[in-house]
Parts: sequence; C-alpha cells; structure tokens
Amino acid sequence: MIEIKRSQIKRVDAVLSGVKNARYKVFSNAINRGLTAGRTEGTKAIRQTYNVKAGTIKKYGRIKLDKAGKSSTVGQIEFSGAVIPLMRFKVSPKEVNQRKTVTAAVLRNGTGGQIEQAYVADLKSGIGVFERFSRKRETSQTLYGPSVAHMAENINVLPKMEKKAQKTINERVEHEITRLLNGYGG
Repeated sequence: MIEIKRSQIKRVDAVLSGVKNARYKVFSNAINRGLTAGRTEGTKAIRQTYNVKAGTIKKYGRIKLDKAGKSSTVGQIEFSGAVIPLMRFKVSPKEVNQRKTVTAAVLRNGTGGQIEQAYVADLKSGIGVFERFSRKRETSQTLYGPSVAHMAENINVLPKMEKKAQKTINERVEHEITRLLNGYGG
C-alpha cells in the first residue's frame, strides 16, 4: 500500500495555493511515475526471485497500470495472466527424448527437485515437461509453474515493488511542485 502523507498534501496546498487543481496535478503525476517505477521494480524482483526470463513474463503475463487522472489520485498495478509452462523455468534436460530424470527449479535460491514420472517431449503444443499418471499414453499432462500474478505476490517481490513506488512518489511530489511553480504542466 502506497500512501500520500498529510504533510505532503498540506505542503502542496500551501505552496501552490494560487494554482487551479494543483493538488490533483501534483499527486496524479507523481503517482503515475511511482506506478511505472513500481512495475519495473516488480519485474526485476520477479526475475531475481524466480528462474524466469523477462520475455517469458511479457509473453504469459499482463501488467496493467490503472493510472491516476485529473479528478482522481488513485492508481494501481494489476498483475494477471495464465500459469507458465514449467519448461520456461530452469529444467534439465532441455532436449527431447533423453532418458534422464527431469529436474526443475522454479525459485532461484531453491535447489529444485526431481519429478519422477516426468519427461520432456515435443507434442502438438510444443516442447514441454509432461507427467504421466498411468501406463496409458493419453494420461500425460503438461506441468506448469506459477503465473506472473502469483510470482508478484511473493514476499520477496511485493515489498520491493511497494518500496520503489513509494520512494519515487515522494521524490516526484517535490519535482511536480517545482514544475508548476515554473509554469510547466499547468
């Protein structure tokens, strides 16, 4: 949760008392910059915590910014998307038709684990890690890791994202005050 302090509101009202809608202009611009910085930091933190590439995050996830506007100083970052195929994480072997036990590590600091009934194959849906539940061929299922939304909720990711967004907003409030005093953005 990102907060605008009462002291910041009072400062904007005092310094920019002659500027129309100064409060909304300052805080909406600062919040929007904070949201953008938070999204960037969230993606970095996900990649630092999980064995996943930035391209995979973009392909399987959606990170939407609901920006603050002229009449509302509320904004949010929304993470959504489907679960990511396990093959997109750290998996060994990567090659098809190898008679080795499949190991997978989703977290960077985790050692990973063996998946006993799993195999790597190139089926209609592409190369992936599959697990067979019985001796019949039709009983295989693709294995998946977490979605981008689940990764963003990790205790190592969310606080970093919030901290960066809050820091950016605090810095940008002063910058936006200076911009309006100099006649820009008005």
